[in-house]
Amino acid sequence: MPASIRAPIRQLVFHSRAQHALTQPQIEAMAARAAARNQALGITGRLYQVGREFIQVSEGPAEPVGRLYVNIAFDSRHAEVTTRLDRWGGGRSYTGWALHRAPDWAVLRPAAPPPLADFIGPPAPLPAPPASFASDLEYGDLRQPPVQARARESLMRLINCTEGALARDGAIGRLTLADIAREAKLAYPSAYRYVPNLEALIRMGVRRWQDGMNQRFLAFMRDRDFPDAAALAEAAVDFTIARALMPTPLGKALVFKVLLRRFYQVRPEAAQALAERIIGALPPGSAGWAIGAPRLMAGLLAMGTVVRAICLENAEDLRRPATRALLLGVMLGALRAPDAAVPQCSAPA
Repeated sequence: MPASIRAPIRQLVFHSRAQHALTQPQIEAMAARAAARNQALGITGRLYQVGREFIQVSEGPAEPVGRLYVNIAFDSRHAEVTTRLDRWGGGRSYTGWALHRAPDWAVLRPAAPPPLADFIGPPAPLPAPPASFASDLEYGDLRQPPVQARARESLMRLINCTEGALARDGAIGRLTLADIAREAKLAYPSAYRYVPNLEALIRMGVRRWQDGMNQRFLAFMRDRDFPDAAALAEAAVDFTIARALMPTPLGKALVFKVLLRRFYQVRPEAAQALAERIIGALPPGSAGWAIGAPRLMAGLLAMGTVVRAICLENAEDLRRPATRALLLGVMLGALRAPDAAVPQCSAPA
């Protein structure tokens, strides 16, 4: 084992589901590659498998364990990556890393070390996200709210066709609402009944993507016993950088235009709701509870604004250690702010 294995360690347990069906030889080959990589990083643990569901235990030096988790959270082969346990400074439960599989969790759970047995299995469902169209109505992008299920389905089809057309054509200026209505197999008056123009559909599509990322962020942060503000800030910054660098079907040039034309918005109401849900999902008594939702909200807003500005200059700068240090400073400044300097969360009007 490398010398780093003797350093103070972090124990991280998370659940994921394979995005697509994998054969058992494919899974075993992936596990073999992971075992070699983890040995080089001083990471021990287990990969527990039941069908397409996995529980991974990673224990080792804090930095490589955290970096590994961020990479897996954005790996296209994984879906619903959810934290089960994040413990700092304890002892190891394993001396190596291997794959264990069984037909159900009831078989695997008793085989795990007692401190981990309770976490070997699927997590509780995430809280339901806010109503899909609440933010759209609030921001005035809908001319008329869709009430019936058929009307809501038509609007979702318009948003889906807008995203598909942008990814295919790679440009915003050449498309019109009439083009999207045709592609969605709707009459133009039916589309115009709900949205005034193509820009409204783009904004709604971007906000739907943001809501999806916020759900992933909540899953990434939940149930983690952060020892202090610095650990919470590092997790938030690493997730944010990975999200900003994640490839999208739109391509870099079109993403730049979406940012430049302010289709992507850093919304206080969304940051408030996300911060409250994250703090509520942390273990009672953790450092996150002492930090509170208002400070976390302020940090998310500040960091989101800085990341947007960096992406407008050169998104690749997010890979630089100096940029990560800047974002950590921004986030920590908010998390450690005195009470008088923190805006209080309040329900949207």
